[in-house]
Amino acid sequence: MKRIVLLLVASIVATNAQQPVSKEKALDLAGNVHVIFEHKCNECHGSQLKKPEGKFGYVLDLKRMADNEDYVIRGKPQKSELFRLVNEGEMPPDDHPKTPPLTGEEKDVVRRWIQAGAPHELPAVLPKRTFAVAAPAKAKSPKDIRVTLDVRDQPAAQLFADIAKEAKIEIAYTAPKNEPRLSITFKNGPLNEALDYLVLCGNLTLRWEGEKAIIAPAKP
Repeated sequence: MKRIVLLLVASIVATNAQQPVSKEKALDLAGNVHVIFEHKCNECHGSQLKKPEGKFGYVLDLKRMADNEDYVIRGKPQKSELFRLVNEGEMPPDDHPKTPPLTGEEKDVVRRWIQAGAPHELPAVLPKRTFAVAAPAKAKSPKDIRVTLDVRDQPAAQLFADIAKEAKIEIAYTAPKNEPRLSITFKNGPLNEALDYLVLCGNLTLRWEGEKAIIAPAKP
């Protein structure tokens, strides 16, 4: 029984230990990881950035990254923060506007790279990989955008400008001869309802062109 337990422990240790690979395989792993990171991580963590995300701006410097045990524990991908981030879809995040998360195959390349000791020497010619383009973010309708407002006696032009900035939409406002002053208390409600209320109070009209709000004086 003891022998079986010892063999099982030895097997687990061997599985978690660094797995040496040939120089050719090490070059291939390092090259593929470099290309993956260049396409999926460099935009937020590249050395070209003045203020990289998380103060981590050397994602293409494989040696520096592998030497930092805060990110990589050589031979132990499951204990490496870098692998956790890519494996759980935190880097890049699921909602990144330009870059989709790593695919299952790409995550496995990163895992095998760390398992092999995170080699940093690159091949003379980097591998060619095909990457899917991130799907464009679906535009939100005015009903989906929520705002919180607490305003007293504010000029309509200023209020609409503030709303446009907060809601990240375009509001084209044509002021009447007598600029209305508006008040509203609105907590986490739909944007379109807030604007409907404001234009009613200000004797204005509202129409939508896609995500753009057109506000103008009401016709006599």
